[in-house]
Amino acid sequence: METFGQALRRLRGDLSVRELARRANCGKSYVSDLEHGRRNPSPGVAAALDTALGASGELIARGSPPVVLPGLDGPAITENLVDVDRRDFIAATAAALTAEPTALRHDAPALTATGLPMIKMPAWSADTRRGPTVDRGLLTTYAEVGEALAGLYRSADPRVVLPMAVVHADNLLDLYGRTPSAELAHLLVGVHAQVGLWACHADIPAQAYRYLATACEVAAGTNDPPLHARALGALSYLYSSAPRGGEGGNPGRALRLLDDALAMATHADPFTRGWLLTWRADQHATLGHPRTAAENIDRARAALDAGEDSDLTGFFSRRNYGYGMRGHLDSVQALVHGLTGHTNEADRIFSLVQQQAANGRRRAATYAHQAVSYAQATTRDPEAACAALSQSIDLARSGRYTMGLRRSSGVRAGFDPAWSHLTCVREVDEHLQLATAG
Repeated sequence: METFGQALRRLRGDLSVRELARRANCGKSYVSDLEHGRRNPSPGVAAALDTALGASGELIARGSPPVVLPGLDGPAITENLVDVDRRDFIAATAAALTAEPTALRHDAPALTATGLPMIKMPAWSADTRRGPTVDRGLLTTYAEVGEALAGLYRSADPRVVLPMAVVHADNLLDLYGRTPSAELAHLLVGVHAQVGLWACHADIPAQAYRYLATACEVAAGTNDPPLHARALGALSYLYSSAPRGGEGGNPGRALRLLDDALAMATHADPFTRGWLLTWRADQHATLGHPRTAAENIDRARAALDAGEDSDLTGFFSRRNYGYGMRGHLDSVQALVHGLTGHTNEADRIFSLVQQQAANGRRRAATYAHQAVSYAQATTRDPEAACAALSQSIDLARSGRYTMGLRRSSGVRAGFDPAWSHLTCVREVDEHLQLATAG
């Protein structure tokens, strides 16, 4: 049977490893390791490579072997993790996280109430000389579950996965409260940031704040400025007006958080600096500061293009969090071109981003950027702005992307009031009302 690496090499054809790595937002050496069987892909990497090669799900299937869930024509996972192969545990966890709630057998004895496999291992042991110590097997398992969770960020429906992901995040916090360590802090910050951002996408700000603020609090207690920078950057999303289409939020606070994060990220890996600069460029562009946005775009591109992947694992690694970062940056650059009157170049870049978008969320956000470009450029075009915004609404609605609909509402609020009588604007209003009501 053909392995994942062999299938990857066959599907890559004449495309260079470097170009494939660029398209999939992962390192050249990482792709090479996958092809030679030296590493196994995370779900996120398998999906990114599948999209980059137009493999129609072949690589996703090979990277994620089918798993029999407890109670469904196969042996159930036992409650004692010692009796379970860890790889099966991780695979079952990922399957549970991606399944619709109705598909899970909540009455199966080996599942918790949320559908996640139970872990019954000693979390720590008392040592009168050294204090409590974490069981290494448990810590390794939490890290692997965190990696599987991170690989789902690009494709999972936040409303489906949040109840389950919250359980994992809370268990981590409980463990950290009893046995704090630098390794556990790194894992906790990534998981809590991911849960917080998922809550943002689902438009649940109170839950988002709880997990993003916890990530910042834990990161601040470590001697790790880059980790703290990532946590602050994630928190800035909660306040940014960019994902709200320019309406609402607290953009001043978002920019201060990003400024603080970038100051702490001086010695961080290039990818961390790149995504922080991308977010800052987006916020400035949304506020109508094209010159400042352009400066951040240039710096972000240089950072994202610098070197190979770092040793980062978990949510904030390039292979998990970077799946759509170049598309995001290109979309912001197109918006800046549109705001400064370079409409042909803006349209060209918007078209490329749509063709290469990593998922529906990225496409919805890009159409929203394009609508802002048409609405606020020196040569305003209400028909084109409405057409782009309608595309964004459709994608957000079909993908159940709540924050995407919030973004569309914000973009519509930024239209010239004198356009309100236009047929195209009235149709967009009806379209948006139906989408938000449904």
